[in-house]
Amino acid sequence: MAKKTIFQAIDQKLELQNEKLAAQLRLQKYQVSLAEEAKHNKEFQDRIKNLVFDIRKKAESLIDKTNEPVLKAAVGMFALNVFNKYSLSASNFNEIADKEYFHATQAAMDSAIEKAKSDQKVILAKAVNAYNHLAEINQMEADYQLFDNGKSKIIKWVYLILYVTLCVITIIGIPLLFFTKKVGRWAEGAQYKRFRGIATLKLDVKKLPDGFFKNYFNKHTFTGQYPELKGVKNLNGFNAHCDGERLISTNQISEVSNSIPGIENIAAQFI
Repeated sequence: MAKKTIFQAIDQKLELQNEKLAAQLRLQKYQVSLAEEAKHNKEFQDRIKNLVFDIRKKAESLIDKTNEPVLKAAVGMFALNVFNKYSLSASNFNEIADKEYFHATQAAMDSAIEKAKSDQKVILAKAVNAYNHLAEINQMEADYQLFDNGKSKIIKWVYLILYVTLCVITIIGIPLLFFTKKVGRWAEGAQYKRFRGIATLKLDVKKLPDGFFKNYFNKHTFTGQYPELKGVKNLNGFNAHCDGERLISTNQISEVSNSIPGIENIAAQFI
């Protein structure tokens, strides 16, 4: 009986030690989490402060270099467009001084925009939209090329080799050889379909639990970014879509450039 009591006391002591150790580990994890969060927040604050500072300095320099009110307004619109693109507002900043600097930058750009006439503002807004759309199309193509990274050609040739081998060793091999081109196209489009699936996916990656899927979708920064590809079923359609949208934006930009000479140089500084 005494031995049992001794063992129970030892077990209780070990249990308390384990609970204390578990609590210490939880505290350490929490402290590490806070430190990482603080580090990431500081990095984010540094990035957005540098962005606003660079945009303002660039805008002020361009405004000083021109006497044309419409070009001053163009600078203001393209500068504010950068902030809109990143959904940047004063609430993103922690320090009051940084909030005030952002507000002052917005006010300066708004003041520049007010120098243009009403009809010129309409043309400038059209220009900003056209340049934005052109940049989005170029980015979408770049995202696909990075995602594919030559894999579609490898897949195409692997499928072709397997398919031709199968045709040769079967009785109906000769007739099936006529479909090799179609098989090659199908295999080449398989990679695009994977890209399209990720690009049109409605998913909040931040809400996913840590693990393989979260890491996978975090790796692909275009996740859910191109919902318009839902109706673009194959690689040929994707290429046609990009070419068509690029042509529309390019024509709009040319039209605006004819109305406001010099706007293309300003756009190049911010897009």
